[in-house]
Amino acid sequence: MAEGIFFRTINDDSDSDNDDDSVVTLRRMTRSALSDVSSRIALPVTPVINLASLPTPSPSPDELVIQRPRRIPVTWSPDIKRTPIKLPPSSPTTKANGVVLRSTPRKRLLLPDDSPEKAERSPRKVSRVLGRLDALSLNQQPTTPPKRKAPERLGSQIPQTAPLSSLLKGLSKEQLVELLLKSTQAHPEIEQDVRESLPLPDLKPVEEQLNTLKRNIFRCLPTSRLILKYDSPAFNRASTHVNVFKKAVIDFGRQLVESENYGSVIEYVTMAWGYVKATPTWENAIHNTARRTCFKTLAAYCMTAIKSGCFTPNEYQRIAEKLELLVGDSDDIQSCLKQVTVIRTKQPSTPTK
Repeated sequence: MAEGIFFRTINDDSDSDNDDDSVVTLRRMTRSALSDVSSRIALPVTPVINLASLPTPSPSPDELVIQRPRRIPVTWSPDIKRTPIKLPPSSPTTKANGVVLRSTPRKRLLLPDDSPEKAERSPRKVSRVLGRLDALSLNQQPTTPPKRKAPERLGSQIPQTAPLSSLLKGLSKEQLVELLLKSTQAHPEIEQDVRESLPLPDLKPVEEQLNTLKRNIFRCLPTSRLILKYDSPAFNRASTHVNVFKKAVIDFGRQLVESENYGSVIEYVTMAWGYVKATPTWENAIHNTARRTCFKTLAAYCMTAIKSGCFTPNEYQRIAEKLELLVGDSDDIQSCLKQVTVIRTKQPSTPTK
C-alpha cells in the first residue's frame, strides 16, 4: 500500500514539469511573433519642433510691469499704496530678441521734438519772456490786483438825541484814546483842562480779575484727603490756569508802566504781590517757575516806578514801609529798597508830581 502511494506522487511531479515546459514554450512563441509584427509595420514618428525658431509676439507694457520683480520697501508701512508704473505709449522703444527695451535718457534728449502742441506753445512763451524783459528795462512794476473795499457799516448816522455817555460806552479803548487826542488837537486850549481832570487808574477791576484767576487755580486741585494737592499730577491739572494768571499779572503791570502812572504802578505791585504769594507752592521746584517770574517782574516794575516817578519824602517813606513787608517772599525787592534809600538821601525835598 505504501509503495502504491509513492509511485503516484512521482507520476504527479512528472506531469507538473511537463506543464511548465509547455507554458514557457508558448511565451517564447508569442514574443517572437510580436517582434516579427512590429518589424513589419512602420509606426508613425512624432516630429521634433524647435520652439526657439518660432516667432514670438512682443510683450505689452502691462505684461512687462507684471513680470518685473517687486521691490520690497526698506521700512514696512501698511499705508504704502503700490501702483504699477505705466509706460507712456509714445516713448521711443527698441526691439531686441523679442523684448521691448526703452531708450536711454541721453538718446531721448537728443531726439528732435516735433510735436505740434509744443510747436504752438513755444512762440507764446517767447513772447511772454520778451514782454517781461521789456517791462524790466522800462522799470515798469507789475500791476497789483485792486484791494477789496471794506463793506459799509450800518447806522453811520448817529442819532442826536442819544446821550453822550451811552455812545461812549460802545467804543473800545483805542477808539476813546483816538477821540480824545483829536479833540485836544482841534482845541489846544482844553488840553490843560483834560490833564487836570484826569483821574487815577482804577485798580478794582484788575484786582477782581486776579482774584478770579487765583480761584481757578485752586479749583483744579484735588479735594480728596488721600491725594497730595501740590505734587506733579496736581500741577499738570492746574498748569493752564497758572500760566493764565502769570500772563494777567505781567500784562496789567506793563499797561500801567506804559501809561506813566508810577504811583498806581507801586500800588498795583503791592496789591498783585499778595495774590502771587497766595498761589500754591508746588513740591517740584521747576513747577514754581511761574511764581518766581511774577515776583521778578513786579520787582522790575517797582524799580521803574521808583526811578522815573516824582514823590515827596513822605511818599518815599510810605513806599519803603510797604516794600519791607515784601522782602521775605523774594530777594528781588531788596534792590528797590536800596534805590528808595538812595533817592531819599539825594533828594529830600522832591515836589509831588
